[in-house]
Amino acid sequence: MEYDIDHRSDNMHILFAEDEIALSEALVDILTFHNYSVDTVYYGTEALEKIQNNRYDAVILDIMMPGMDGIEALGKIRSMSSSLCRQTPVIVLTANAVSGVKNMYLKKGFNDYLSKPVEMKQLEHMLLKYLPPHKIAVANPAKSAEEPEAGGQNNEA
Repeated sequence: MEYDIDHRSDNMHILFAEDEIALSEALVDILTFHNYSVDTVYYGTEALEKIQNNRYDAVILDIMMPGMDGIEALGKIRSMSSSLCRQTPVIVLTANAVSGVKNMYLKKGFNDYLSKPVEMKQLEHMLLKYLPPHKIAVANPAKSAEEPEAGGQNNEA
C-alpha cells in the first residue's frame, strides 16, 4: 500500500547520512515540513560521531560516502557498546538497484533498503514501518481512517 504524506511525525529524530548535497537538502526539507527532526551529515565518519552522542529513531545511511562507506559505518554502529543507537533501524540508501542487492544489504545487517532516485511516498512508507505509534500525528484524519494503522508495522502491499 502506498501512503500519501498525510501524517506528521511527533518528534521522530532521524540521522540522514548522504554525500549528495542536493538530494540531502531536498529530502530534509520535506521531512522537516512533516515535523521530523533531521540531522544531516555528508561523511561516514560524521555519522559515527553523531550516533555516539545522540539518540535516533532511524538512520538513513548512503552506501557510498567519502571517508567510510555505509557497510563499514553500519558495522561500527552495531559494535559500539556505548552507542545510543546500537539497536536503531538503519536504512541503506543506494543507487544500486540490481536484482538481489536488497537481500545482500539485509544480510549485512541493514534493516531496510531504499534505492535512488528516492520517491517521497516510498521514504514515507518506510519511515512509518519504524515510527513508534505514539509519534504519529494524523494530518488528515478522514483519509487516515480508511487506511490501516501504520506505526511499527510492516504495511507492504
